[in-house]
Amino acid sequence: MDNPHGRREELENKAYETFVCPNLSLIDIRGRELKLNDATIERAKDLAIEYFKRTRRDHHYSSVKYLLPAFTYIATIIEDERRTQQDIESVYKITRVTISKWYLDIINVLDIKIVNNRGSAPLYFPSV
Repeated sequence: MDNPHGRREELENKAYETFVCPNLSLIDIRGRELKLNDATIERAKDLAIEYFKRTRRDHHYSSVKYLLPAFTYIATIIEDERRTQQDIESVYKITRVTISKWYLDIINVLDIKIVNNRGSAPLYFPSV
């Protein structure tokens, strides 16, 4: 016979799921090297937290070293404080190909639409 409280216990267990975000201090360090504003650095960290929340079961934590530069790159676009992938590549010591790969993954997971208006500030459409 089924436990009549089984569903309630399942929901209670879900309420206590914890979320552990990797250390994002490297975004602060590299952001300062890139001379980014505090708002851009905070945006990069906010993107990282939201991404890790949405993908917590995917175990991207081993890829943090490669994800952080992409969060930084996306934040520079959103905050209209653009840095090239080459700029970011040089401070994070990874390739532009890696930045591009994770950039695409992040914007897909977070459902971000970035539209460049030919010389003007980019339009940013967050999913939430």
